[in-house]
Amino acid sequence: MMVHSGQEASIPVADMSALIARLEAGEIGSVLDEAISDALCKRKFRTCIAGLPDEQGGMWMYEFDGHAASSALRVTASLDAALALAERVLPGYEVSVAQRKPRHLDTCAEWWHASLFKIRTGVVFGAGPGTISIKSATPAVALCIAILKAKAQGEGG
Repeated sequence: MMVHSGQEASIPVADMSALIARLEAGEIGSVLDEAISDALCKRKFRTCIAGLPDEQGGMWMYEFDGHAASSALRVTASLDAALALAERVLPGYEVSVAQRKPRHLDTCAEWWHASLFKIRTGVVFGAGPGTISIKSATPAVALCIAILKAKAQGEGG
């Protein structure tokens, strides 16, 4: 296996807003997973099989601070993958994910709520500045949107 030289990954806030809009519209899948990894990683590089052109083999690998390079996590479909992404790009943040259904509305669909917040000196600031709270149809998507919004606001370095 060969590794092509890497490139620094950096995505403008406007592009993160476009990713958020796609998630809010209900889009999920591997193409969007790749775009999210591309938007949030520190560096990406392409691997390939020796002797084959890039388009016939290999995959993009993404590096996050303090973590080994990996292929794109399936963050739009897996809560475990979305949690792993939160740990990689927002170290020091706590995550809360809960399923909600209003009791007084029997016809209302269930939804998921995800929050990201910082804990400092043992005190939870769950409703203060820097707290990101999102609701969505699935827990993974709610957390992905919260991560992207936090990064668009400059959180997590």
